[in-house]
Amino acid sequence: DRIDLLDRKVEFTYEPGDILSIRHRQARLWETQIGDIDAAVRVYREALDVDSTYKKALDALERIFEEQERFEELVDVYQKRITATQNPDKQVEFNLEIASIQEEQFGAMDEAISAYKNALMINSENEEAIQNLERIYLDTEQFSELVDIIGHHEEITDNPDKRKNLLNTLAEVYHEELDNPRGSFEACLKSLE
Repeated sequence: DRIDLLDRKVEFTYEPGDILSIRHRQARLWETQIGDIDAAVRVYREALDVDSTYKKALDALERIFEEQERFEELVDVYQKRITATQNPDKQVEFNLEIASIQEEQFGAMDEAISAYKNALMINSENEEAIQNLERIYLDTEQFSELVDIIGHHEEITDNPDKRKNLLNTLAEVYHEELDNPRGSFEACLKSLE
């Protein structure tokens, strides 16, 4: 039995790279030859115990959890990927994925907001995160937070028409939702500049 043979081989292997290679072969056998996805997942996780940044295991777990709609576990994989990569664009991408799952699959708006904010901490100009925060804050009637994110959006935009629309929306939120005529007036004035 090839899997048992690979298990014995791991017992006598001390190099992390060799262990990872063996675990990857084992997991692929479980997944593709035997069709035992849970065993494959267990072995991929064992590989991550050796190296939490092991790309082949993270890729495989992401694929399996997406295919099987195992969203809680998929969120865990994305969190590991954020830690594993030094690429800020990838970190933003994984945070956006987490936010989307939290919102769409679990209806967990606070967790979605947190993930969108994490994306903005990495790239403060990420349009997708900003627009989703604006939408969530409006939908959940978190008007103070909405004012903050619209204000941030207005500050970073280069498009004069978009800036004017954002300021008009800001004025409306101040007036209609926060009963803040001064804030509304200042946003209107700023939109005329």
